Amino acid sequence: MHKTVFQLFQELRNPPKNWSKITDIAIKKNYKKNDVICRAGLHPEYLFYIESGVVRKYITDSLGKEYNKFLFSSNHVVVSLTAISTKKTSNFNIECLTDVTLYEIPYSKLRNILKNDLELCNLYTDMLHHFFVIMEESEVEKVLLEAKDSYSNFLERYPDIINKIPLFHIASYLGITPIQLSRIRSNIKKNQNNMEAK
Repeated sequence: MHKTVFQLFQELRNPPKNWSKITDIAIKKNYKKNDVICRAGLHPEYLFYIESGVVRKYITDSLGKEYNKFLFSSNHVVVSLTAISTKKTSNFNIECLTDVTLYEIPYSKLRNILKNDLELCNLYTDMLHHFFVIMEESEVEKVLLEAKDSYSNFLERYPDIINKIPLFHIASYLGITPIQLSRIRSNIKKNQNNMEAK
């Protein structure tokens, strides 16, 4: 199972001495289910560290159909990375799928800190590397794995999400229809019942 960025930080033998520089600029916020914390077409200003709850990062095509690209839960960092680093508008919306408590980290202030602190800059680079590894693996799985295997990987990585959000959001993230997901779940349950009966 992938470890979250903050789990990796917590496991460091020598945590950054100046970690408080980042926590000092983080602003704690509470959002309600269905609140949008980052809108497509606007330039994002914050990285979000999720303390609790579930959010989705999605795009909308020209016909208005939505595609979930990522789902994030507790201890994950979510951001429209390309937009915030290139100062362009975001293609993504980030929406709360449950009530959410998070920390907003102003990107401009974070950049100023990183310019003057090599240790924190290296840590941030590690965070980006970790993020891109997860993103790349996710995209490869959606193409190469069968839907049932992608779903199994999802359950392993995000065991706390499955009972918190509607299944159609998970189906969208996996790139399948809700009907396909329902069949996969039904087959898994059937196989489990057969194993228990033996």
